[in-house]
Formats: sequence, structure tokens, C-alpha cells
Amino acid sequence: MHGGGGITCCSTNLFMDIITDNFIAECGIWGIVLLGVLLVLFLWQLWYYLVRYGAAKRLNPARKGSDTDKSTDPLSFVTAVHDPNYYYVEYVIPAILAQEYPQYEVILVDLSGDPDFGEALKLATMRDARVNVITLAVNPQFPISNKMALNVGIKAAKYENILISTTDILPPPAGWFAAMGAGFGSADVVLGYSPLETRRGQWNKMMRMSETASGMRWVSSAMRGRPYKGTMNNLGLTRSVYFGHNGFNHLNINIGEEDLFVQYITKDARTLVVIDKESPVKHKQYGGMGWWTRRRLFWSNAYRFYTKASRRYIGTELWTRVLFFTAAVAAMILLTFEAVLASAALVFVRYIIVAAQSVRVGRSFGERGLLPVAGIYDLFSPFYEAAIGISRRVKRTPGVWR
Repeated sequence: MHGGGGITCCSTNLFMDIITDNFIAECGIWGIVLLGVLLVLFLWQLWYYLVRYGAAKRLNPARKGSDTDKSTDPLSFVTAVHDPNYYYVEYVIPAILAQEYPQYEVILVDLSGDPDFGEALKLATMRDARVNVITLAVNPQFPISNKMALNVGIKAAKYENILISTTDILPPPAGWFAAMGAGFGSADVVLGYSPLETRRGQWNKMMRMSETASGMRWVSSAMRGRPYKGTMNNLGLTRSVYFGHNGFNHLNINIGEEDLFVQYITKDARTLVVIDKESPVKHKQYGGMGWWTRRRLFWSNAYRFYTKASRRYIGTELWTRVLFFTAAVAAMILLTFEAVLASAALVFVRYIIVAAQSVRVGRSFGERGLLPVAGIYDLFSPFYEAAIGISRRVKRTPGVWR
């Protein structure tokens, strides 16, 4: 932080040194205005990355308190199984049943409609009394949503503390339940992180960088007492909160469990974000950038229902970033050589700070190797986000509405 502050100070001094009488005469009043706008946008961006997003790097609050604040109360793990997923049966369920946690149950709501898979699911779990497989009859004319399936599982849960996940996850670490369960000692809603699995290739790095950037936003917001999002792969809540709010909201859409529902229940519930080496659980990558974009487009349809404050918080950083780059390019083209140097210095310093903060926060999320794509993502992501926003307005996204 001190190093970043020193660089910022030097850049600001260089910036101010060029404001001389000769410079004013050469650039004119509009050149001064342009450089002033550039400096304001630079400081605004630094405020986001050093102050607002810096909260995402803090130690997990559940680990700071005394041992009496860390819950080891029984836990109910609830997942809806939508499709035949033999990888989940063979690899993930054994890892879940091997969790190092005193007492828990596993509730699997099977709506795959596949008798063979249903039988395999029961055979894999029948010897463990902690597992409860609930099979729902499937009718194509009346599809069962994820919210309906989870509602069945939560109603069947024996314990107060519930951890919700999906079948997209990879085998979790043995301390996952302990890390997330500890949060219930001081909270009613416990938000965990779920990074994309690590694969070879630049596209995978770009996708993981995108998730890290999104995570910086919602984790830091939640740590400041303004939660607006979590992840369906790693979401904890109590039965009291769930039924106290009459279950999931926005039942007319097939999205919203990880954001609209979180916004709904955290208005009057104690909320905690768990950032711990054992708490992140990775999720699978099913394709390349085409798959990723379709996935992003699908889930982004919930954005229109966000509160104005949440939309403003997300959008302001993106827009000020675009304006900063635009002002920097304009200054480099239109103004003097000294102004070009000062503008380039601000762009460089901002890049160093953004890249360093992204890498630091990414490490706390369990991410590695993102530095090579941090600059490219930083430059192009506002346009990518804008393209997704325009696409969902121009064309109705299939599968969102019921």
C-alpha cells in the first residue's frame, strides 16, 4: 500500500509540474480541463481499488473472533440434481461424505428423471445414514425449477444451519464444511466463494479473471454491510431466515438464487463473508468463451432487478474506467509532450495498482496465475459487459422466464 502511495505521489507531482505558464499558453483552458478530468478519474479509480475493493482482501471475520464465535452446530447440505451427473456421484459425493465436521446430513433432491442415474445415486449413498435422496417425479409439461427443488430439500432438512450448493462443483477440500459452518456462530447468512476450475490456456485465465473482478465487487460490498450477491455453489443460511422470508423470491424466473434472493434476505439478517483457505469450492468449466458468454448472459438477466444502489456501485467503476482511458488517449493525442508523459504515467501507475490488487485478492480467493491477463481484462471488460447488457435488452434470453 505504501509503495503504491509513493508511485501515486510521484505521478501526481509529475502531473502538476507541467502546469506552467508556458504549458497553459500552449494547451489552453480546455487542455487544463482535460487534464483535470483525467486526474479526478485517476483518483476515483484508485479509491475503488485501494479502498473499496481492498476490503475483499481482509482476513475472514469468522477467524478473528474467539472460539465461542465459531459454530460447530450440525449442518444440512442441500443440492438439487438436475441432470445425470456420474462425475458428481463418483468424485464429489465421496468428498462431501469425508468432510471433517462433527455432525451433518446430505440431502440430494433428484429431478434428473433418469431411472438408471437415480439408482446409481441411491447405490452410492445407501450405506451412509447421513444421506437423504429425495426423488421427484418429472413432468416435461410442468418443469420443476431449481428453487422448487431446493425448497423441497430445505423443508426436509433436520438442522437449522443449511449449506446450499450445486452439482457443478469439483470435489471440495475436507475443511469446507468447517470453514463455512464456523460462520454461523455470528451470522444467519454465510457467503462463500466459488472460483472456476484452473485449466490450461489464456481463455481460462480470462474467465477466472472475470470471476475474480466480480468477486472483488460483491465480496467487498458484503464486507461493508451491503451484500448484493453470493454464489449458488457456496451459500449458507439458516432455516429461520429462509422460512422467515417465505422461501425464494422471484419465482417467475429461473435465476436469482445467488443475488436477488441474497439481497432479499440480507436486509434484516446478519451476514458474513467467509474468505478462508478451506472455504472456496471450485466449479467446473464446460466449454470455451462461447459457453462462458452464454452463461454470463443468462445469469445477468437478474441485474435489471438489482437495487439502484447496487447497480450504481457496479456501473460507476466500469464507466469511470472507460472515461479514464478515453481522457488519457485524448490527452496523448491533443496536448503537449509533457502532457503525454504525465498521462502515460497515470495510466501506468493505475495498471500497476489494479494488477497488484487483482492478484492479491485473487490469491485470497484461491486463484493463481492471473497477472498475464489482468491488463487485457482491465482494458476490454467494460466493453464486454456493455455487449452483454445490450444483448439481453435486444433479444430475450431463452430459459430465463418460466
